[in-house]
Amino acid sequence: MLLVGSNPVEAQGQPAAPAAAPAPRTFPAYPVEGPYGPYSDLVPNTGQMSTANTPYAQLPRSAYPYTPPPAYPAYPAVPSYTPAYVPPRPAPVGAEYPVAPSPAPAQYSQSAPPAPVAPPPVRQAAVESTDAGNGAASESENRYPNPLLGIITQAEIGFAYHDAGVFGRHKEPGGDYDGEIRFLPIEWLDFMASPRPHIGFHVNTAGATNQIFTGITWEFWFWDNFFIDPAFGLSFNDDCCLDHGPPANSKQLGSHVLFREAVDLGWNFSGPHSVSILLDHVSHGHILASENEGMDTLGIRYGYRF
Repeated sequence: MLLVGSNPVEAQGQPAAPAAAPAPRTFPAYPVEGPYGPYSDLVPNTGQMSTANTPYAQLPRSAYPYTPPPAYPAYPAVPSYTPAYVPPRPAPVGAEYPVAPSPAPAQYSQSAPPAPVAPPPVRQAAVESTDAGNGAASESENRYPNPLLGIITQAEIGFAYHDAGVFGRHKEPGGDYDGEIRFLPIEWLDFMASPRPHIGFHVNTAGATNQIFTGITWEFWFWDNFFIDPAFGLSFNDDCCLDHGPPANSKQLGSHVLFREAVDLGWNFSGPHSVSILLDHVSHGHILASENEGMDTLGIRYGYRF
């Protein structure tokens, strides 16, 4: 009697043949649509289809192939530079080497930038000598860079006390309108500090003696902006040509041509401007005539340097 559901071979007393293994599923030649897209049933690294339809996201990390990045070529090592050893020089016996103090660190601030430096006044150009490396320009071109008409370096005008009597008696009345022009230095008189030629006048307001004068003037500076300008030359007057009244009110100069010595003491300000006090004396020292009373002029001037 056969049991329902039993194997007929086992029922006859013979062992059952083993079941044949299922044929493996191979990679098809065309895309396979799985439940998660093309090739989603393909087991990694096997080329076979998965019976469990397991997506890649649920497989272990070791199931994915890993390809390491390509190795970059190693660069050759750069040899380090080692300076040659120089042994220290032994100090001589008894010698002491002072150690210079370290400079103070620079102070930096966020304040506004400094104001631009003003150009040097004309006075500095007048006192600075020629630089050693500037052989092309002469000394006068460096001291007086912008002379008027190419030759006039300074002009002065003022008013003076006529016949002041500083070195004699005061006799003649009135005052003097005073003016003077100075020119470029005389280069060939450099052994005498290169004085400047000058020409000027004294015109009397009361009809007394008038003068025109010429000569040379030196210039010396002190206390930064103060100067003293001594001068020497000749003066030409009209004392012998005009009747100035009684002898009590007229100087007996003795000659139309007199020696003139003068000094100009002043202060330079605002670049080319200056104010000064003038004192000059004219006489001939009893050389040209027996009369030699002489005459002094004392006044104040305004000057402008070109």
